[in-house]
Amino acid sequence: MVERIIEGKTKTKLVDGEFYPEAKAESAPNRFEIAALLDLNGDGKIDVVVRSAYYEGDEITVYEYQSPGSVKKVLSVGCGL
Repeated sequence: MVERIIEGKTKTKLVDGEFYPEAKAESAPNRFEIAALLDLNGDGKIDVVVRSAYYEGDEITVYEYQSPGSVKKVLSVGCGL
């Protein structure tokens, strides 16, 4: 999630993730972490690089901030079973 304060109001945007209100025994959950905050495309806005991992796999995804409050997945690569 990304949170910003605009004109004194908090705005929250879900970027990526999984939410489990209760435990799921049938599968291992993914783990998500912010790997980097960079301006990868040179547009002057911060891009979010998220690493996700699960039992036998790994993925890197890049999200680009777009005008107002929108986030778009622009690149993703992963490997695993």
